[in-house]
Amino acid sequence: MAEKPDLVDEERSGANASQENQPDKEGGLRSRAERVHEFHESEGYIIDIGIENSEKASGLKLAKDRHTVLIPQPSDDSNDPLNWSWAKKHLILFVVSFVSFLPDYGSATGAVTLIPQAVEWNTTPDFVNHSQAGNVFMLGAGGVIAAWCAGATSFESFMAARILNGFFSTVSQAGGLMFLKDIFFFHEQARKINIWASFIVISPYMGPLLAAFMTETLRWPVPFWVYFAMNVVGFALTFAWAVGINTTLAIFVTPLYGFGPRQVGFFYFTPVVAVILGEATGHWMHDALAKWYIRRHNGHFEPEARLRAVFFSMPFVIVGLVLIGQCFENSWHYMATSVCWGMYVFGMMITTVALSSYCLDSYPEASGEVSAWLNMARTVGGFIVSYFQVTWAEAQGTKLSFGIQAAVCAGAFFFVVILLWRGKAMRVWAGPLNFATT
Repeated sequence: MAEKPDLVDEERSGANASQENQPDKEGGLRSRAERVHEFHESEGYIIDIGIENSEKASGLKLAKDRHTVLIPQPSDDSNDPLNWSWAKKHLILFVVSFVSFLPDYGSATGAVTLIPQAVEWNTTPDFVNHSQAGNVFMLGAGGVIAAWCAGATSFESFMAARILNGFFSTVSQAGGLMFLKDIFFFHEQARKINIWASFIVISPYMGPLLAAFMTETLRWPVPFWVYFAMNVVGFALTFAWAVGINTTLAIFVTPLYGFGPRQVGFFYFTPVVAVILGEATGHWMHDALAKWYIRRHNGHFEPEARLRAVFFSMPFVIVGLVLIGQCFENSWHYMATSVCWGMYVFGMMITTVALSSYCLDSYPEASGEVSAWLNMARTVGGFIVSYFQVTWAEAQGTKLSFGIQAAVCAGAFFFVVILLWRGKAMRVWAGPLNFATT
């Protein structure tokens, strides 16, 4: 059940009443909740109450363990989302995660139907993939048009439907962090983001996986009708390469290994398993890194601690990408390709949660904006890559093209190093956002 907040040193609460509203630098008043959730240049968050922090945290509400500070501080109103029951909170988490699953699932469903569509419309799979790229691009800006996708009778109609479908289908992806921020406390958020992110990361692999088995015995519109039904029930820098690989994989493996729809479908079990392993690893690792940091800093926490997980995940991302290119160009066994792809997806899963948690911890008062910008960056990057992935590989070879992708990821890692070094200083320099919602 939900942790019911307790008050520290309740007998001293009257003596501390005068501290409830303290003047800020501009002479205004700040509530206790605002003070506990903003960053102090010398301290960061006070998360764990010890002897050193007992005076600073007197009068604050704690979790059941009597030493974890609840951030943000909940009110005494039972209707406050932070005070909702465990069951209600996790039902909402599941709904948001499921609806966040649908956009990329529906987008990637087209990754397997490229070949039968090319045959029906007398064109090339790479040309049909332009509809996929358009859909991915529009995911960043906004699934009721899924029925149009399934009922299209020409390529032009199908492409228009796919693009519009992407535009309207990503509310829960773009605003997911906002929902999680409003109902879970700070010390719970990394694990909940881990669950939410796993739905998003696994979704583009589930689409081709299921679509491949359907198209083996049924016509290509059937997977889109299934996607439409799922939408009715609801009523993937490093991330860009995942979308590019995923949306074009069938074009690579079909001629290389002689795969049919069934074999392509089985191949998509690889990233699904990798995401599950990434979720299981991250479920414990992100919290363990945070607790380790808190113990070493006398109960204080800085968001940059979240980025330390990237040191663990980045080797999987870089090595996985390099070896995928080697597998395709040197015609290595498909099991080797599967393992390399799994390495990349595993690393990407952990990286995604680390970056999302870092951004949310840095700007908790802007959870909706943070989520929207992350989603935009993820999907626009994916659109760009999927649009030229096949042409690039054919022109320069997969060994070079995937090697360059790995180099881009390695270069992006230096931004993480810079944030670990100067991230807090940059936040202090930029100042608060001044529109706190909690």
